Amino acid sequence: MPRPEPTLDGVHWVPRSKEGPFAGDPKAAVRAEYDLAVVGGGYTGLSVAFNAARHGLSVLVLEAGRIGWGASGRNGGFVVPHFAGPLNADDAADAIGRERAERLAAVVADGPAYVFGLIREHQIRCDAEQNGWIQPAHSRASLEKVRRVYKSWRDRGRDVEWLDAAEVKARTGASGYLGGWYGPTGGMVNPYALAQGLARVARSHGVDIVEQAEVVSMRPAGRARVLATPQAEYTARQVVFATNGYTPGVVEGLPRTVIPIRLYHFFTRPLTGDELAVTLPRRIPLTDVRKSGGFARLDAE
Repeated sequence: MPRPEPTLDGVHWVPRSKEGPFAGDPKAAVRAEYDLAVVGGGYTGLSVAFNAARHGLSVLVLEAGRIGWGASGRNGGFVVPHFAGPLNADDAADAIGRERAERLAAVVADGPAYVFGLIREHQIRCDAEQNGWIQPAHSRASLEKVRRVYKSWRDRGRDVEWLDAAEVKARTGASGYLGGWYGPTGGMVNPYALAQGLARVARSHGVDIVEQAEVVSMRPAGRARVLATPQAEYTARQVVFATNGYTPGVVEGLPRTVIPIRLYHFFTRPLTGDELAVTLPRRIPLTDVRKSGGFARLDAE
């Protein structure tokens, strides 16, 4: 997948971030051997690194660009207690089996509580708002799909609420939706700021983080692995690749396990008071189930 421009210039979230920009550790200050090396400095990599360090491992993060440089710093900042689109745990069970699907559903549903809890615990300044999240239906066909999703979560004891068309409009200001469901644990963040804050938290737990350190090769060294960047080599007993759509080819076949998906967001000019009164008046983000993706949120401004 082609890489985005390296500076993050033009990304809406960057100049509005109250965290960072994070500055990685000087290459000379990090050691050569670790229990765990994590390739990729986005949400996944930083979360793995932070949790491993909390359990006593020595951890290194190698980031090819800057922290939050990929999708983690460029997404819409939605924190959603749900799978993608109209999918639910029953659909997942068809693919991976009932037991694994139920475990996955629990992780998905509990995700927002974990994220917002981490933000509060470590005082990550990412304009976090836990006002819930709405999945509305834009057509009669999608209404049945969305209702099925709602019932799936309700049957699993999750705190969800069904909304009729009038209630969707009251909460979002959007006309034309036929109904939908509301998950109170969802919300929104400045995604770039969250990545910077996670890096700060990881380093406070002893994680070494090196930016501008693209991994160009990996070779075995006994029971460990040696990771080479253009500037240095590092040895680790375990390696985690958390590179998403930018997965390098240093492990044969690994890039073929990832299917990159491109999403595009745009922001309006600042809204007037009258416009804000009727545009997402309760500051609840929404994502519908259109194939092209219909979603909306407000930023902190």
